[in-house]
Amino acid sequence: MPVLLDGLFAPGEWDDALRVPIHERVELLLKTNSGHLFLGLKFEDGLGVIADLWMTGEDKTVYQMHSSGQLGEGTLTLPSADERTEPLIGYTKDWDANEIKSDSKKKAEWQAAGRPREGYRQTLFPSDGKEFQIVLSKFPGLRIKMRFMAGDPKGLVIYPAKSDLKSTEGWLELVLPGNMAPESRDRLSRRPAEDQEAEKQKIAQVVSSVIGWAKDKDLDLFFGSIANDEDYISVTPTKRVVKRFEDVKLNVPLWMSPEFKYVRHELKDLEIKLARCGTVAWFYCVLDDINTYKGQPASWENARWTGVVEKRAGKWVVVSQHFSFASDK
Repeated sequence: MPVLLDGLFAPGEWDDALRVPIHERVELLLKTNSGHLFLGLKFEDGLGVIADLWMTGEDKTVYQMHSSGQLGEGTLTLPSADERTEPLIGYTKDWDANEIKSDSKKKAEWQAAGRPREGYRQTLFPSDGKEFQIVLSKFPGLRIKMRFMAGDPKGLVIYPAKSDLKSTEGWLELVLPGNMAPESRDRLSRRPAEDQEAEKQKIAQVVSSVIGWAKDKDLDLFFGSIANDEDYISVTPTKRVVKRFEDVKLNVPLWMSPEFKYVRHELKDLEIKLARCGTVAWFYCVLDDINTYKGQPASWENARWTGVVEKRAGKWVVVSQHFSFASDK
């Protein structure tokens, strides 16, 4: 359902929104409807909040959307030398938001009393924060990156906390569905930089377990780290190619033999890239897989290892992998 931009976050308006607790005093709410992005910043104390929102769809031209007692818009090109950019007050294009509103009678009395600082809040109408409505066609493509800065009675809030206007690195990334028709853009996902890093750490652990399981001969760990179906494929420097999970089991007697002994393993120069969908990733590393068999070396040193992982039922598994050695070494 659409949202009435009054800053009151009425019951039912945001029930279908993606909720992101971004600060101890602020909750970010996101949803799309009929080609519009609705963005809410719900504060612990939203009275008199001033907010600046920066959004871009191309990592270059950034739109600044300002909401205080008036709305205003600005544009800047990254990198920006000035963290405190000034919007053009009174100008908005393809977006709207609630403003700080005050009781005219109370405001006049406050002004007549010499504008005492402690009395200003008494002139304001109730507000829980900021509610924005933004036309999605303002941004090209399927991804929108954003950051915001807002001031409430307890201080300044910047999200993501370590973001700036020098680049979009670390900004919150909103991922839209592939079908760009307005009626289909009513689902939204988020991929803050910190969430991506957390996923990469999980993937790194799974990739390491594909080799490291041998230390304790923990077959459950190994089988839980790879796809247990016809999708699995593993290509090694030998002639044999494993094309499904059942074929993996043919090597189990060798691996579980007491004569096969794990020594150590190391993943060097590991790189992990997440696909935009958030459920597929690929990796590269240089692998040392050091073992012995019947007292003789049975090792790969400086093997190039690439692979694809997929998130299934909330858990990452290796679906495809390829090992090789550089021909010039």
